Amino acid sequence: MCTSRIFPLPKACPRCTTALVTGAVGEAFLDECPSCHGIWVDAQSLEKIVADPELQAALGEPSAASPARSSLATARYVACPSCAQIMNRMNFARISKVIVDVCRAHGTWFDANELAQLSVFLREGGMAKWQKRHEEESAQGRRDAHAANVAAVINGEHASPEIERCRDYSHAADFVMQLAFALFGRR
Repeated sequence: MCTSRIFPLPKACPRCTTALVTGAVGEAFLDECPSCHGIWVDAQSLEKIVADPELQAALGEPSAASPARSSLATARYVACPSCAQIMNRMNFARISKVIVDVCRAHGTWFDANELAQLSVFLREGGMAKWQKRHEEESAQGRRDAHAANVAAVINGEHASPEIERCRDYSHAADFVMQLAFALFGRR
């Protein structure tokens, strides 16, 4: 009986196909390309990096000598090193200005210098800024939906049950206040 273990083949760089070299920063595992210096970070390791300021600090500062290739003008979609599916390009946390390639199932590809740029974003409170913006956008979305419902009532169209109940004049004052907030926002 064979007792040897089967190890997976090393992952290949999605940019230049060089074999990735596995390393660790704290408890986060990183697969780095020795040629183009891109870094593959699995989903669990990225969660650890985002949550741990010590790991963020250990990633260092961006190098001026090696600028990241995050320009959308030079965008080239790449395949996930784990499943070979084409990854989605996105601005990390929508406000970081760090354009990364993401496989939702497996992880994120950072071109040279992008992980260090992300580290700076995180250390400067980027996730708190993202959370605040996300909450503001969600609130605005709710106000916009409410305004659309109010407009539907004004135009005699079908509206949500919440707005329909406001047709009852016993709720007129509440309706007028909601209408004012929906149209003009809270100031």
